Amino acid sequence: MLSFHNVNIRRRNMVTPMSNKNMNLQLIAGNLIFVLCYDVLFIIFGIILNKDKGINGNALLYWMNLIIFSISALSISYLVSILVKSKGANDALSYVLPLGFSFISGVFVPQFLLGESVLKLASFTPVYWYVKCNDTIGSLSNLKLANTKEIFYYMAIQIGFAAALFSLSLVISKNKSQGNY
Repeated sequence: MLSFHNVNIRRRNMVTPMSNKNMNLQLIAGNLIFVLCYDVLFIIFGIILNKDKGINGNALLYWMNLIIFSISALSISYLVSILVKSKGANDALSYVLPLGFSFISGVFVPQFLLGESVLKLASFTPVYWYVKCNDTIGSLSNLKLANTKEIFYYMAIQIGFAAALFSLSLVISKNKSQGNY
């Protein structure tokens, strides 16, 4: 994404008859295709490596949560790619953001061991809801609609994060193209 936001390439793209919004939507769609292909490969390798476990309802919920989380992670990455201009800063943020979100959201330490204030802060990240959803899926013994409502609620929150961050990215990109940013 840094190459698309290079000054010379941005200037070339600005003189095309394509609108900035259309160009950004195409970039988002291209990234989305890449992420979904990666997720499908990840799922296929998981099936191959765990042939003895089989596919059940919980596995389908885990996969759905993975795909939704990947889209919300993509939205964060896309926003960062629009805001950050240098490769060094982009490299630093690509380590700091995921690790920071993971530490406060319960990826490395179970959420029940984290303090209430840390969890409140973490609830402003999609990683928190991804972990919460995975924990809830792991605790399910049967897949009735009443048991899965909470899971779909957590997934909807992740989708909300993705939509908000993609929208913010489009606004910032438009302001940048108009010279307001």
